[in-house]
Parts: sequence; structure tokens; C-alpha cells
Amino acid sequence: MRRYFRLYYKRWDGNIGAGLEEYVPGVYPSELKMFASVFIKQNTSDYDLICKLIDSYCPTEGPIKLFTTQLVDRYTLDHLRTRYPNIVFRRTRGSQIKGVRDFADDALRRRSTIIEKGEI
Repeated sequence: MRRYFRLYYKRWDGNIGAGLEEYVPGVYPSELKMFASVFIKQNTSDYDLICKLIDSYCPTEGPIKLFTTQLVDRYTLDHLRTRYPNIVFRRTRGSQIKGVRDFADDALRRRSTIIEKGEI
């Protein structure tokens, strides 16, 4: 069974705030299985940042579909597809990732990380 994730990150003042959520597709409003509001106190490349988030918060053993913002370039996505062959990467519009954008902003304001897992 395929799992679905959304990812968004924002750089500000040498820090990074990232939002990541696992959700059930087709349910409106989205039913979340897990969300993470992650604060990273260093500036790193897009590739290294996404790899760190996937390795920390996404299971890599099954089929996954990961939606990212359109800010992630094709070159980075090609390298990610090579490293994670079981993950389907898609770029999506900003309106579809409003929730994870809010998680990223929250992490930058709070300057800490919060992870919440549901029991679905």
C-alpha cells in the first residue's frame, strides 16, 4: 500500500523550517497520519536537506509518493530519484501544501521541532 507525504521548507536568517505530513489521499479535509514541524539550525543544500528529512521521518522500505513545492529544481529531483528509487517525487502548487507551509513557518517562529503521530 502506497503512503503519501507532503514536504515544504523555508530558509530564513541562516536557519531552515520544514513541514512534513503523511496523509490519506482522497479525504477532504485531509486526514493526517503524521506531521512534523522541523527546525534546523544550519543552512544546507536542498538535496542534503530533503535526504535528511526523508531519512528521519519517512519509511523508505515501501512505495511512497512525496509531493514537494515547485521551488525544488529538476536537477535535485533527479538526484533524489536515483537515491530513493521507491519514492515517486512530484512537484505541486503552493495552495495544495498550505498545511505543511504553516508547519514550516511555525518551526521557524518556535525554533524547535515537534512531531505528532496519529493512530490510523
